[in-house]
Amino acid sequence: MERYTKIGRETPDTPSAVALGYFDGVHRGHQTVLEAACSFAGQSLRPAAFTYTADRSSRANERQNSALTTPSERDALLAKAGIERVFCPVFSEFMEMSAEEFFQRVLRSWIRAEVLCCGEDFRFAKNAAADVSVLEALCKAEGIPLKVLPRLQSEGEPVCSRRIRQLLLEGDAQSAADLLGYRYGYSFPVEEGNRIGRTLSFPTINQYFSEGKLIPRFGVYASETILDGKHYSSVTNIGVKPTVGSDRPLSETYIEGFSGDLYGKRVEVRLIGYLRSEEKFSDISALRAAIAADCAKSRELFSPSL
Repeated sequence: MERYTKIGRETPDTPSAVALGYFDGVHRGHQTVLEAACSFAGQSLRPAAFTYTADRSSRANERQNSALTTPSERDALLAKAGIERVFCPVFSEFMEMSAEEFFQRVLRSWIRAEVLCCGEDFRFAKNAAADVSVLEALCKAEGIPLKVLPRLQSEGEPVCSRRIRQLLLEGDAQSAADLLGYRYGYSFPVEEGNRIGRTLSFPTINQYFSEGKLIPRFGVYASETILDGKHYSSVTNIGVKPTVGSDRPLSETYIEGFSGDLYGKRVEVRLIGYLRSEEKFSDISALRAAIAADCAKSRELFSPSL
């Protein structure tokens, strides 16, 4: 996938059909906008997405404090949706632009947009002052097709990143997956732990969340772990390990049916469902019994995802 990060520095050699949005999570609502852009793909148009990276000096950084996807995860999901080009400048590069300047300098000159697609709530320009009606007028003046998608609804409420974040903070991984269109997860390097899991006959992998990535509700989850394309039933504890202690929140996962050294490797873990809250057990034997029960429940819920 082609990736462009500096406005005006690199310009594609062919025009683009562009999906507009921040696309945190690339959820089912986002996917309707991306599908619209991809539907225009042909010999002369390449499907593209315009998004951005927030820098620490901008207010946009607030929305990355609990991001559903890291930049690399977002890129992978955009590619899976059929996007061939991603335009992702730093927000401060265009945050002061007027609607006209953003349309001409960014969308027309840099991205070479010949078709635009967005959600009905899309806003742009300085202080997000311009809405879809302004974009419609700009497109009409240039003869550029604009496809505006209505907000996708689920159970009478819009599918949006804010709603998904709240579900995950409540531990409702299953409802979050329904809105995302996939199971929420992460792929972080495996780091050294205190190796207590080995003494319990349940060796675990330890993964720390990257800065800005949303940490779901603390507790124990049924999960799936993907290694070399194979999906394993697993149990994941997210939190601070109250029985044995941890200096900061982490993900600790026991992978059923796997043995081997994964230190330093990136491992993908996806959450299936919340099993119970974190507990501080009276002794190690009680912890061992709880983990065995968690594994049994996880096996009942497990099914490989796509």
